[in-house]
Amino acid sequence: MMTLDEIMGRQDVPAVAGDEQGNITWINDAFVQAFGWSQEELVGGSIILIMPAHMHDAHTLGFSRFLTMSAGRALDQPLDLPVRHRSGRESQATHWIVAERRAGQWCFAATVVPSDWPAGGVPDADDR
Repeated sequence: MMTLDEIMGRQDVPAVAGDEQGNITWINDAFVQAFGWSQEELVGGSIILIMPAHMHDAHTLGFSRFLTMSAGRALDQPLDLPVRHRSGRESQATHWIVAERRAGQWCFAATVVPSDWPAGGVPDADDR
């Protein structure tokens, strides 16, 4: 099982972190490169920004269930889900989501690796 710190230490794949209010608290440079968003556009904003509209309700329901029950079906396993690029384009990505309680608050982090992510490389700017 990966930890929050392990995910946030990754620089080879796109990664994002958030809080229990559903706000993005951190993205790495690989996330910026893969999806075209800047730190300023995402950090402090809702995680919904990087989700296609058709995923919003399912995410809200699952997130609320997790916060109520402190258990989730989507954690610590690969999930093939769509992600929204800054351009509005959607692509499939493998998400690996972890949650940890810190200072009485839930914190989340995930790797979000596009299906076309080049091993050890950076995608073309046109793909963002």
